[in-house]
Amino acid sequence: HGERPIELYDGEVQVADRAAGELIRAFRASRPTSTVIVTADHGEEFGEHGGYHHGTSLYEEQVHVPLLWSSAGKTTPRTVAAPVELVDLATTLLAGLGVPRDARMRGDDLGALLAYADAPGADELRAFASIDELRMLSDGRYKALCDARAGSCRAYDLTADPGELHPLDSSDAHLASLRAELSDLVASLPRVEALALQGGSGWPSALARARLGDGSVGPEILPLLGSERADIRAEAVWAVARLGLVQAKQVIENLVEHDADPHVRDEAAVCLLVLGDSDGSARDRVLDVQARARKNGASGLDLARRAAAALARLGAAEATPVLIELAQDPNAEEGERIAAFSLLATLRAGSAVPALIDLLNDVRLRAFAARTLGAIGGRSALDAIAFAFGAERYPEAREAEARALVAQHDPRASRLLIRFLGTDSGVPSGVQSLIDAGTLARRNAWGADLREAAGAALRSGAWSCDATTGCVPGADAGLRLRAAGSHVRVIARVSASASGQWLELGGQRVLLLEGTSEPSVQLTAAALRTLTVQASSGVRVIACVAVPVTEDIAPPAPTAYDAGVDSGSSP
Repeated sequence: HGERPIELYDGEVQVADRAAGELIRAFRASRPTSTVIVTADHGEEFGEHGGYHHGTSLYEEQVHVPLLWSSAGKTTPRTVAAPVELVDLATTLLAGLGVPRDARMRGDDLGALLAYADAPGADELRAFASIDELRMLSDGRYKALCDARAGSCRAYDLTADPGELHPLDSSDAHLASLRAELSDLVASLPRVEALALQGGSGWPSALARARLGDGSVGPEILPLLGSERADIRAEAVWAVARLGLVQAKQVIENLVEHDADPHVRDEAAVCLLVLGDSDGSARDRVLDVQARARKNGASGLDLARRAAAALARLGAAEATPVLIELAQDPNAEEGERIAAFSLLATLRAGSAVPALIDLLNDVRLRAFAARTLGAIGGRSALDAIAFAFGAERYPEAREAEARALVAQHDPRASRLLIRFLGTDSGVPSGVQSLIDAGTLARRNAWGADLREAAGAALRSGAWSCDATTGCVPGADAGLRLRAAGSHVRVIARVSASASGQWLELGGQRVLLLEGTSEPSVQLTAAALRTLTVQASSGVRVIACVAVPVTEDIAPPAPTAYDAGVDSGSSP
């Protein structure tokens, strides 16, 4: 019950739970000896760590999912606290059926854990997950979160700190232990990848590590450029380009001119362009590679797209058609499609605008399409962004649409921002977008950048302000804000020096994460007239706005399930 997004989500979960119960009861009635497994592929975040939905972080609200396992003959239910993974399911099922598993399969056999509460080895189980360069490893109580690109890690005690607000000290032994385990796990992945690549027939693990983005593998890649096998030379050239191994440039130049295999020569030409085209000859070669690869259809698709990416980074407009096709290709990997959006934005490719407008209909890619359209600009692009923004249900897409309009100085951005800031789901960094639009530098009774002169006019009581970092409220600090309507939402942009600090607006306290965030509270108009502002030490208030509470965009009407049965055939 309720109207907030998390309450609506909980209602959907309850409905799904009842439906699953009915389905399982019906199934068990006809198959009493069956095994039933219920799980999920992700959780859902509602701003706990500054994000929404899923696939954006590795905090518990997104990665900790239920696993319910029910087999005939096991009548006493119990809860197992050991961390397990979805990859364990197939391994466990195959073991239970007596089917040998493929050597490339990862995952633990959970059979003993299902049978015995004190199964040996349960304390050795780990849960691993990754998103791009972010990786996590948990032993059930302690959890490490690492950024491979930055080379940094932090750890949490999930028992003492289930909200993951207070990282353990960097010298904590649990962090060191989990970090070492995570490093060993990631190092083991290429062995499995090497078995999968090229059927595993003598395929060097260094190439698999390069596919995983391991930058330390460079010294092992260079000798493979002289392999007797053309497929290994071609893959090694691709790895040199991916990892930016400029020390291989002279060897790559030689492969471009003299390698006996035409595919290796083409790969080398693309690689040389990535590493740096000193005399302009590689650019012309890659234009030819792209044209020939496109003529080869599906077999040349990957090479054509790599060639286009290399050309686009040099500003070559000839890459545009290939990048448009990639952005539109539903069978391409999502990361490759996102990279194509970025390159089209770099090219300011006006010819891509119709395709990008069409891609605004894809909820997974809408934010990237909006950013690219905003970079390209033009009336049709901005009209499409504003139209999408006006009916947008997803906060991340709202943020991208708002920033795209602000970047092009479109006046519709501020009006739409104010409207959606009044909803429960809001607009991530919406106050910052109003700052960037210049809206909060002007005198507005409903909000201001407190560092500006207009903001000073709205402050009351004692404030200590810095023109760059923001304002610290004193004991009697307040704001003189106004907003239409009996109920208003107050959104502040604040910075906190550590997680767990707090901001209090009109008597309502909200906890903050380290860094910059935009917490909000809902108040009555009467409370707004004397809006008190208090904060813990280390918190600075940058800006504050008050907007009328507004309804979120309603979800689309449900559609009837289509079982795919031909209407002309018998049921």
